[in-house]
Formats: sequence, structure tokens, C-alpha cells
Amino acid sequence: MSVYDVSNKSVLFLRAYWDVWAAERIWFGDPNNAVWQCVQAVEKTLKGFSDCCSVHYGSVHDLSELLDRV
Repeated sequence: MSVYDVSNKSVLFLRAYWDVWAAERIWFGDPNNAVWQCVQAVEKTLKGFSDCCSVHYGSVHDLSELLDRV
């Protein structure tokens, strides 16, 4: 079971927060990884919002497609 299969929607928002937290701490040492963490946070936030709105997103990882679905 992946994180996206959990019934507790707040887990996605919490994991997005952790991604932002990590990005803030590694920004000056590894900016490329920090940007990747931010992208992950956006994806998890969009999926969490989709769950709250009962919108199915499947295994989509494309941010523009997720945004269109929301």
C-alpha cells in the first residue's frame, strides 16, 4: 500500500509539510534537491486536495494534469 492509498487524507498534507521542511533545511547545501522536495510537496498537496474533493487521480505524477483534475 502506498501513501496515496491511505484513508486519512491529512497524511498527504503532513507529508507535504515535511517535504517543505526538508527543502528549507537543504536549500543552501543542495538547491536542486530542495527544488525536488518542493515539487513533491506540491504533488502531495494537490493529491490531498483531490481526496478532499473526492476527485480520483490514480497514479498521476504530472502536476499540470493534477491541477486540471482539481
